[in-house]
Order: sequence, then structure tokens, then C-alpha cells
Amino acid sequence: MEFTLWTGDLQLFVLKECAQANCSPKHFQLPKIEVSATVSAPPGAMEDAMKADPLLLQKMQTAGKQTVEQDLAKLMAYWVGMAEAEIAKIESSTSLSVANKDAQIRMVVQKVPQNLAQTKMQILPKVESSAKKVWDDLCKVRSGYRKYQIHCGLHIAAGSVKIVTGVVSTVGTGGVSLVFGIIGIAASAASVVGELWSMSKDAEKVEKDVAKSIIAVLKKRPDATKWNTFVASVQTIVRDLAPTDLVIASEMRCKEGNELLGHKLEGLDVKAHDGAVSLNAALEKSDELMNVLRQEQEKRVAAAVAATPAPGLGGRRNAMTVPYDSGNQIEKQTRALEKLEGVINGTIEKIIALSERVEKGKTIHAGFEETINHLMKKNVPQHMPAVAKVIGLLPIAATLDWHKIAQEGALKLEYCKDTIEEVSLQLAETFGPEASNYAYEKFQKVKRKVATK
Repeated sequence: MEFTLWTGDLQLFVLKECAQANCSPKHFQLPKIEVSATVSAPPGAMEDAMKADPLLLQKMQTAGKQTVEQDLAKLMAYWVGMAEAEIAKIESSTSLSVANKDAQIRMVVQKVPQNLAQTKMQILPKVESSAKKVWDDLCKVRSGYRKYQIHCGLHIAAGSVKIVTGVVSTVGTGGVSLVFGIIGIAASAASVVGELWSMSKDAEKVEKDVAKSIIAVLKKRPDATKWNTFVASVQTIVRDLAPTDLVIASEMRCKEGNELLGHKLEGLDVKAHDGAVSLNAALEKSDELMNVLRQEQEKRVAAAVAATPAPGLGGRRNAMTVPYDSGNQIEKQTRALEKLEGVINGTIEKIIALSERVEKGKTIHAGFEETINHLMKKNVPQHMPAVAKVIGLLPIAATLDWHKIAQEGALKLEYCKDTIEEVSLQLAETFGPEASNYAYEKFQKVKRKVATK
């Protein structure tokens, strides 16, 4: 039976290694590199072994992941660097015509996918070795598996390579700086959105914990029988919030928890504002870039029309001898930019929805505070209005999931960070390798930042 060690597109990992080795592609766009690494054993052997060591496959995958994402990517980066060096040599030649240079450059880039696929022969033994090491470690304690041999497979399929010399210049230096600006702001906003998701989960938990603590205190009041109506409501809410048996039913615990809730809500408020500001800034830059793209397209159309032979001069009416970029690079850039704008607008809507829930949280927090103060003064049920108020708020805390508000539609707050990265990289790719590398590095920093929180 065959099990997967690693599968996916290795393109970004190769670009990362290229950037570190200072050999990033400038004359061609690196294609998708679909890689699939597998491990297999005689029927039943791996399945039985995984029962003996449930983490066996995970250990193999961890070892395979490092081999593929680092070692294989480095090998592929070498071939990218070789291609770039060869193209640079062709370009600098004084003995070749423009046509010959173009032909030779195309021959070089056509070999890139084949060279990338050939790295299989160099890396496969290492993939198998990393998996066998894990297998051998198991055999040391489970000698019965020594008779079985495992084997690894590796499939590499690289797409066709596109020459992108001059792609970035389609919008001029000003347009390129806008692209880099948009990517930088989008990466910053994605980082904020990732923090918002984590912070909102924390706030939701604290809010419900405070509600459970208050209920636990109310249930233990010796004079609780004097307000049976409220007790009945509390009992109903308890079932929604989960059992309160493990809650420390003390007024001080309620107070401390509610103070923490207040801090969480304030932090969310500030962070949501930061996220909205960043995203709006990205939209403003995007509008500027969209105008640049439209102006560039209009110039090309005008040039094509101007070059059209006039009727009666040997040409035919409306024939355009100079092709303009309809449906090609600028149109791809425009579509990618529109897609990013759509994601940003959707994310702003989610942040607004989250901000509205924070305001509800502040109302709940204030109600909790008033009731806790009465509880600490031991003057319940004399102050029934305060108790009634907080009991009216408890169902909100119990049943109003923070994220349901911020998850309507296809774009959930939880996924916004990754979606912003995805469409930002798509935009960057339409402007050439340098923009792709810049975007990749920006979002790698976001991932490292979120991972350390």
C-alpha cells in the first residue's frame, strides 16, 4: 500500500532558495512544480506498523518534508540559476542578432522544466533514506518488521516556462512601485487579521467563563429561593454554557475574569481599527494602480489605431497592424488586481462585523461589572434589577458565537489572512519574478510573526 509523504506545488520553496542564493529568475517566470513523494511497503506491513507506532507515518512525513522543501528546492534553485546565467551570457553577446538571441533564450527556458524534473534522480535516494531511518528506528523495538522493505517514489511535473522579460515595464516604474506598495500593505493587514482571529477566540472564551462563574455564584446564594423565576432562567442558560461544577464560584474570581474581559475587548477594538486602516490604504493604492493599468491599455489601443493603414492606401478598413495587449499581460494584471480588491473588501466587512460584536461584548462586560459589584456587597436579591439585567445578557454570551457574525458569506475571518496571501501572490506573479519574490518574502514574515504569538 502507498502513503503520501509530501504533495503540493514546490514553486514558492524554490523561489525562496533562489532568493537566498541570489539567483532569482528575472527573464522567465518559474512554473508550477507539482511534486508527490510517497512511501510503500508489502500489503499489510505499513498498516500493521502504524498500529505499533501511530506516529510512524507522521515521523516519515516530517523527515520527507524537510528533504523535499529544502534539499529538493535547493537543487531546483541551482538549475534556475544556471538558466539565468546562460540567458545573461546570451544577452551580453555582441555577435548575435536580436532574433538569434531571442531564439537561444527560448531554447534555454524550454529546458528548465526538464531539468527540474531530472532532480528526481538526485533526490529520490535521500527521500528514501529519510523514510528508512524512521522505519529502522521502529525495527529496533519491533524486530518483526525487519523482514519488510519499504520503497519511496517521487513524481515531479513542472509546467511550461514563460519568458517575462519586459513584463514589469508594461506599467512603468511608477506602476511597479505601486505593486510593491500594495503587497507590503496587504501583508501587514494579513498579519493584523491573523491576530484578530486569535484575539477574538480568546475574548469569546473569557466572556463565557465569566458568565459561568456568575451563574455558579448565583446558584449558591442561600436566598436564591426568593427569586425562583431568575433561577429557572439561570438553569436554562447553564445548559447552553456547559456545566459549572468546575467553576470556582467566588465573587473575586468573577471580578478578575471580567477585568480580563475588558482588557481583551479594548485590545480587539484597537486591533480591528488598525486592520481596517491598513486594508483601506491597500484599496487606495489599488485604485492608483488600476488607473495606471487602464491608461497603459488606452495608450496601446491608441497606438494600434494610429498604425492602422488608412482606406485607399492598400490597407483594409479597421485592420490593426500593431497588436495591443487585449486579453494578455495588462488584462491579467487587471483581473488579479480586481480579485485582490474583492478579498480586501470582504475582509473589511468581516472586521466591521467583528467590531459590532465587540460593542455587544462591551455591553455584556458593563452588565457583568454591575452585577458583580452587587454580589461582592452581598446585597442580592435586594438589587433584582441588576440581576435581571445580567440574566438578560447571559443568553447572548451563551449563544452568540463571535465568529458566526464574522463568517457570513464565503470568506470567513478565519481564512482571510491566507486568502489575502493567495491573491496577493497571484497579483505579484503577473508583474514578474521580482514582484513574486518580494511578495513571498513579505508573507513569510507574516507567517513567522503569527507563529510566535
